[in-house]
Amino acid sequence: MRVIKGWLSGCVTATIAAEVCFIVASMWENYRANVLPAASDYLMGFGITAPFVLLVIGVLTAIPAVIVIGLTERFRVRSLLFYVCSGGVTGGLGQSLLELSFFRIWVFALAGCAAGLIYWYVAGRHAGRDHPTGEDG
Repeated sequence: MRVIKGWLSGCVTATIAAEVCFIVASMWENYRANVLPAASDYLMGFGITAPFVLLVIGVLTAIPAVIVIGLTERFRVRSLLFYVCSGGVTGGLGQSLLELSFFRIWVFALAGCAAGLIYWYVAGRHAGRDHPTGEDG
């Protein structure tokens, strides 16, 4: 249950991080074009696209997450740096399967880093605790 909660928390965090990056980029482009939409337009865009982004992140990260989580549980990897980096790689590679936009790949890589951080906080720092071969000391 700890692992599932960690993965879902990571997916939600990655979604929020990606959406914030998209909103900031959109605000910048609107500023450069001298277009000033209302703040409610950005919030509405966030509300409309966030469920889709969450679904895409969940689908693209499910298999890599199972592999990484399985290995980290088996070998009791509890390194924050490992989870942040593996989240970033998973996010970047997952997005590169859909498109080759360098900006979006970096957005999802950064979102993956945030997801890895949250996963570590929720579940990764206790990796291997429930594994039958490991004793926690």
